[in-house]
Amino acid sequence: MTLPVSKPCALLADKGYDGDAVRQALLLQGILPVIPPRSNRSETIDCDFRRYRDRNHIERMFNRRKQFRRIATRYDKTANPSSASSISPPRSYGFHPLSTAPSLSRS
Repeated sequence: MTLPVSKPCALLADKGYDGDAVRQALLLQGILPVIPPRSNRSETIDCDFRRYRDRNHIERMFNRRKQFRRIATRYDKTANPSSASSISPPRSYGFHPLSTAPSLSRS
């Protein structure tokens, strides 16, 4: 397995990747596995929880990006989406869309 970028010094992963095969493959490539042990593991494995805390910061950053994408691609539930953002005066005052000022004549 070749990596397209420079080799990382550590891999931050959650408990789902806590397996002997995964840990062994990472160590053979010279990558330190920073994976907390599962609660049902028979042997105890040390984990650098100070480094593992950085994983939380990375996940928060991705979550913020997803939230911004959700806001940026939000569509209003109107027939004409552009009409929801622009406010136009009511037609009863004689407003003509091509005039510069509304006419106040009452007929």
